[in-house]
Amino acid sequence: MIIKIKIFVLIMMLFYVNGQGQNISKDSLFDVDGVILLELHSRKGQSDSIVYFNNKKETINVSSDVDYIGGWKLLNIYFDSLYFNRKDYNYIELNAFVRYCILFDSKLRIKEIRIIKRIGYDCTSYNYDELIKNILKKTEGKWRKTKKQSNKWYLFLSQIRLR
Repeated sequence: MIIKIKIFVLIMMLFYVNGQGQNISKDSLFDVDGVILLELHSRKGQSDSIVYFNNKKETINVSSDVDYIGGWKLLNIYFDSLYFNRKDYNYIELNAFVRYCILFDSKLRIKEIRIIKRIGYDCTSYNYDELIKNILKKTEGKWRKTKKQSNKWYLFLSQIRLR
């Protein structure tokens, strides 16, 4: 639940609209490659819908009513266990953050993972983005819907620290 609040606050910070003279607004978020990721459609500062643009440039209405089973702390522990125990781990402290999103279908199967922002690293000497995506793909089956309603698509936005 705490991660859901953090995600909501993050979305609202990214898409803050003051609403002066506007009844409807549309704000966009781009991934690390500059490709449009999602649009937040809102009226008077209230979010109406989140539209996700998949890798095929198709638009999808998504819900953020999905969470990792056990919460964000358990997700971080699982991520770290795979990150530190990989064959090519070089014991160099990276001390970086990555913001990412995961697109799920109605059965919570992972369909896409995209990097939103890198902080403190790039992929010139090592492809950390691919490593992050591969680790997150291994979380499939460990997610749950937080509301009973059945949407076609779900989106999880978060960040994780690379050490």
